Amino acid sequence: MKYNKYVFYVLAFLQGLVFYSAVAMLYRLERGLSASQIGIIEGIHTILMVVLEVPWGYLGDRIGYKKILLLCNLLFFISKLMFWQANSFFDFLAERLLLSVVISGISGCDIALLDNSIKPQERARVFGVYRMVDAFGCICSGLAFTLFFKENYEMAAFATVIAYLLAFLITFLLKDCESKREKLSMYGVYKAFMKQKHILLLLIASALFMETMHTITVFYAQLQYERVHITMQYFGILYIILQFFAMMSGWSGKFVKGFGKKKLTLLLFFIATIGCLLLLVTTSAVVSVLSLALLVLCNSLYLPLFDVYENESIGITMRASMLSFYAVIMNGISAILPTCFGLAADISLSFVYLLGLIFIIIAIGLFLFWQYICERKV
Repeated sequence: MKYNKYVFYVLAFLQGLVFYSAVAMLYRLERGLSASQIGIIEGIHTILMVVLEVPWGYLGDRIGYKKILLLCNLLFFISKLMFWQANSFFDFLAERLLLSVVISGISGCDIALLDNSIKPQERARVFGVYRMVDAFGCICSGLAFTLFFKENYEMAAFATVIAYLLAFLITFLLKDCESKREKLSMYGVYKAFMKQKHILLLLIASALFMETMHTITVFYAQLQYERVHITMQYFGILYIILQFFAMMSGWSGKFVKGFGKKKLTLLLFFIATIGCLLLLVTTSAVVSVLSLALLVLCNSLYLPLFDVYENESIGITMRASMLSFYAVIMNGISAILPTCFGLAADISLSFVYLLGLIFIIIAIGLFLFWQYICERKV
């Protein structure tokens, strides 16, 4: 069991090697899809992923996390094969439907098995490194595409197939947890969730914060670059720079030791507020890049911290089921926020940052209220 974390690190790295990610949209367009068809496929993909989240988590608790991860990583490999060979709307739809099954299956089971494989005091460090190696895989795939695949999208897709085949084979090295499993029904898991429903405050706060950070740094960074007159030739290198800040999640454990979980969370929320304020008022290219880097840094450090919070809150052994309940709630909130930001962007990019500020302030309030309730229960 103690070696599981190293297996997970390798899996995270390999599954970060999506060599075609920089041109995923162009790849689909080149194969004959329209932008509207891609939008329809993504919508169906998201809905199915949310629907399957809880059943997969419940099944993992009943039959074992390793079995679910083996099956899902096999399907993950097959989905990459399908993407490589896809040539029509229905080919890409089938690939995305299979991917919905995969992501909803892995979600919850990976963190549940990883958490059961480590000591509680290791959580912040291990979860941080787990997310860091995934970001490192993304950086490596981006560099590899630039150096080797930029003229051949199909070879980039094939290289991704090889990486995911290796990930499937390495999954066999995982050891499943041997703890006695509770035989709770789905309703029993729901009742356990309702007994500590104040966790909703943390889930909503975290969804608001993380989706705000993700949306601004992924979807609106390019618009900010144009706003401050950064030319497109620098977009690629700026993307790689931001990904290096995403790798800082590996330092989350050290920061938790230095500040404590509550102080670190509030510090990250405060820094993110400053970052949004700077983006709102600046016309400087340097300040813009630094502000976006701050937002990426805050998000990367908070992600493993949130993993710690949610795992500490679970009082039953059916951990994957509970994590899946959490994920459904957060995905529901996360699905709404991009539309809100899109409406704000139609008015002005400044309104995007203003809305981001509002969401972060709400997140701070909800987090403090959740902490207050937790402290009263002690």
